[in-house]
Amino acid sequence: MDVMVGKLLQQLLLGLIILAATAASIPNSSICDRMCGNIKIPYPFGTSEGCSLDKPFLITCNHTFHPAIPFLDRDITVEDISVLNGELRVSNDVALLCKGRPDNGYDFLEAVSRASNDKSKAYPCGSKASSAYGSCISSPRSTVNYTGISALLNLSSFRISETRNKITAVGCDVYTYIQGSDQGQKGFTTGCLSLCDQNLTVVNGSCSGIGCCQTSIPKGATGYILNVRRLSNDTLPGGIESKDQSCGYGFIVDEQAYNFSSLDFVNLKNRSSVPLVLDWAIGNKRCKDAQKNKGSYACKATHSYCYDSTNGPGYRCNCSEGYLGNPYIPDHEHESCQVQMQHAPTLMEITNVLVPRDTKAMGGKTEQIARL
Repeated sequence: MDVMVGKLLQQLLLGLIILAATAASIPNSSICDRMCGNIKIPYPFGTSEGCSLDKPFLITCNHTFHPAIPFLDRDITVEDISVLNGELRVSNDVALLCKGRPDNGYDFLEAVSRASNDKSKAYPCGSKASSAYGSCISSPRSTVNYTGISALLNLSSFRISETRNKITAVGCDVYTYIQGSDQGQKGFTTGCLSLCDQNLTVVNGSCSGIGCCQTSIPKGATGYILNVRRLSNDTLPGGIESKDQSCGYGFIVDEQAYNFSSLDFVNLKNRSSVPLVLDWAIGNKRCKDAQKNKGSYACKATHSYCYDSTNGPGYRCNCSEGYLGNPYIPDHEHESCQVQMQHAPTLMEITNVLVPRDTKAMGGKTEQIARL
């Protein structure tokens, strides 16, 4: 009997330890600010230590802007965070190369080369981050080399989404290519060439290679250097010699957020950034391994499930079918996975109708109503 009681006490103590560890790993929602300006910051992200799952998910909320602006690693503007899709939409700079300046015939607005271990970062000239933190860098070279977001951050929890983003070049005789690596440090080079014919025949909405081209980014990319080059520094085809149309642009963009127009030859010169989608995941373990440690396992809601990331290591959580909410939050929090309403209530017009006593007359029908 004593042995049985001892085992029961051991099991109870172990259960209490697991519950305590789980509770300690989830921040108190009442003390965590889940908004930064107009952007919602859902868990596992957070704006202060103790309010995010771990350091890679820490968002800096800069209140010097009105409204405040959330930054990832202080200099990458966050536009949206999706728990459902495991995506993070950020602001990505546009590299610009223009003819008509004395420095080798070309100039551009932004050119950045930043190492991930460089603590004294220089931010793109003209960007919000350079305004906030007071430093920027540019270059007189005719080739733009721009260090990509994931290479700059060097975070294992983030990948550049290969399903959402496209490498894009806009201009005449302009080619953009990226050199990068995946988490396994396997190198790659890919890009595309944008040409113009003698009549500058471009088709709005089409990045087929005339005036605009696009190509896919390799799966699992964690970093890249983007290059924008011209085939010739002297003459542009088709007699295109205006200052506006002699610019070339290179960027990686969420393809759902960019629709090419011939006006982009001019308008992109005044556009410093485009949306870029990053995939995020929890840790570097697969579901079957992560579930072995209940204390660190991130899917906290009872009605949730785990699925492996398809873009690099790690896993994500989602609410079970019929439930909506945040699967990374335990059941006692109101934002956790809750039963989904199958039929939302509808607003109906109410009309007062005079009917004889003890009867209900509607649509020519009369029905007796029992009196209590």
